This record gives sequence, structure tokens and C-alpha cells, in this order.
Amino acid sequence: MAAMNRRDFLARAILTAAAVAPALAACGGPAPAKTIKVVIAEYSKDHTRPFWQALADQYSKQSGVKVDLQVVDWNSIDQQVSTMIQNSQPPDVLNLNAFASYAKDGLLYSGDEVLSPKTREDFLPPFARGGEYQGKLYGFPILASAGPSSTTRTSSPAPASPRRPGPGTSWCRRRQRCRRWVRA
Repeated sequence: MAAMNRRDFLARAILTAAAVAPALAACGGPAPAKTIKVVIAEYSKDHTRPFWQALADQYSKQSGVKVDLQVVDWNSIDQQVSTMIQNSQPPDVLNLNAFASYAKDGLLYSGDEVLSPKTREDFLPPFARGGEYQGKLYGFPILASAGPSSTTRTSSPAPASPRRPGPGTSWCRRRQRCRRWVRA
């Protein structure tokens, strides 16, 4: 399998998010709206808005629903979302890594309420578990980072990984090293 480049990853992420968005209206969740408010944390000055704007435009084109996209600075998003909620103007869709307190307060729809079973089954279980609160899915795993999956000499036992895998190391060899590391 060829390595996935950034453009392919973004395209797949957009398609995944586009699959989730129509499910919101199709599975007994909130009634379809003419406009939905989408609030996104800004992860990158250069890439966040174009990425989400392309998704919003595609969704609007396919559904006829206008997307009010708000990209909010990472350092102030918690405070701004709290203010929106206090003013009874919560977002319809929120891209944020903290959701449990909102779920606890009953402010979120669970995945069972807004996703088709087919869409829910497409999520990788380890990522979906990260979006659960009290056994229910609230945070949808539509984007993930592979950065934390790398190893260093200090994180692996010496017998299992005598040297750090280089850029030419095959996935098969990496998998073998990981299995030895887990057994160690």
C-alpha cells in the first residue's frame, strides 16, 4: 500500500466528514435546518479555514443547507463556546477535543441519535472509544494524527528495537518490531 500524502488524507477526511454531516438530518436527530452553525478550532493558520470551508461548501451544495462557518483561535475557543452556550446560541456542530462536560450537561446529541448504523460502523473502534462518555459516542472521530505512533530509542526496550526504524523501513518490519516490543 502506498503512503498517503497530505492531500489524500485531507480528501479522505473531507469525505468522512461529509458522510457524517448528512446523517445528522437523516437519523432522527434534530430537524433539518436552513442554516447550521459550525464552530471549528483553528489548528493551522494556513490550512484550517480552507479545509473546513471546502467541506462546508460541498455540504451546502449537496444538501441545500447553508453553513455558517466560524473558525476560532485555539487559545480562546473554550471561552467563546461557553459564551455562545450561555447566550443560548450554541453551535450545531463543534470541532473540539473536549466534549464530556457538554455531554454531562445534556447539551449534545449522541451518535445513536444522529448517525446511521452504517456510518457509525465505519469509525475505527480505538478512535471511537476516545469519543465516548458513559458508554455513548458523542465525539466523532473524523480526524486523527499518526504522530504519537512513532518510537524512539528511549521508548522501546533495547532487545526489541536495537535501532530506530529509518524512513525506508517497511510496514511489515515495523509491525514485527512492535510485536517483539509488546512481548518484551
